[in-house]
Amino acid sequence: MRLTLYGFPSKIIKSFHELPNDFKFTAPNFSFECSKIAAIEIAPIIRRLLEKDPYLSYYDIESNVMKPYLVIFFNVLRGNQVVISRKNSHQFLALANELENEDLKQSVLVVTNKKISPKDVISYIFRQKEIGLNISHDIRYIASHFLKFYRDPSLTLLTPEILRQIIESTKISKDNKRLAKNYYHEITKQKNTLENYFVISSALTRNAHIELKYEEDNELLGIIANLTSLASKNVYVARAVFLEAPVPVKNIQNIVDLKNPEVTIRILCNGLNYIHYDFRERKISLTSLTIQVGDVFTEAPKHWALVGSNDNNNWEVIIEHEADEELAQPYAIKNYSCNESSFFRYIRFVQRTNFSNRKTSLNAINLSALEFFGKLTVI
Repeated sequence: MRLTLYGFPSKIIKSFHELPNDFKFTAPNFSFECSKIAAIEIAPIIRRLLEKDPYLSYYDIESNVMKPYLVIFFNVLRGNQVVISRKNSHQFLALANELENEDLKQSVLVVTNKKISPKDVISYIFRQKEIGLNISHDIRYIASHFLKFYRDPSLTLLTPEILRQIIESTKISKDNKRLAKNYYHEITKQKNTLENYFVISSALTRNAHIELKYEEDNELLGIIANLTSLASKNVYVARAVFLEAPVPVKNIQNIVDLKNPEVTIRILCNGLNYIHYDFRERKISLTSLTIQVGDVFTEAPKHWALVGSNDNNNWEVIIEHEADEELAQPYAIKNYSCNESSFFRYIRFVQRTNFSNRKTSLNAINLSALEFFGKLTVI
């Protein structure tokens, strides 16, 4: 969120106008007169000071806030609204802290994305609408045109109806409203996808995580599938996930094309064979892995392992299996559970041998898909 508004409802402003100006805020080259009731509303610290001294009639502002910002801020008592952005947020945060104005502080924190949770942001949006202050902002921080969402695990129960209310509480274009309508239509069809989560901005989700659990009827709807949904295209093509193999592979993107089971990848090399995943700005903690064999069942994985790393040098074994005959058939698919791993940026599927009897292809990888389940976080 780039911009938000601070102010008071019109009814409260009208009541301020009906009261005598019996209080003054002062600062170098600045003064502003208002009623004591209005002073308490904009500066809650005045209430506490008046309890100590009922005859108090002025307050000297000590914060080093530039005069133009003081003028803009106190004019909200006359019906104006303050536009808070990241550029001016430090000025208003200083005022909020000194005057003990929690509403103003909340507005600043929403803009700067500091010390505030996604749930608090959503509550803030609803409150803004209640007092007649629709939020102005860069729509990318709400929904990236409703096609590329950032997510948060604490909001798994947020329904499309609530999403609609949130979006209607903001100023968006007709095109974005159309995209939102299409999104609500599509979300009802989806299971176990990141679209079950809603987050306001990427910064809010840093160091938080979402969890994608394996379900028997959704063997290929895990982390890769949902990053694909996020990117709106193949994750390798979109450069959301980097892929490598020990030798050049023209169709390496096929391993993350989970929609077409007949699309395969074949890697043949003389040494240790593997598929290397770099999740870039993300890390994953695995709880299970789904393997789908390619069209040549004799090259199905026989002895394989999944390893993880955060420096691309030191590797930790996450899971290792050997001689599972269930994979020895074309396009066989099976999910393997493992103990929940640490969070890793780099993941490697390492194949030591397959079911082939041919010495020239004992370490060949022939797969249709690999899908991961577990937790996903943003670095």
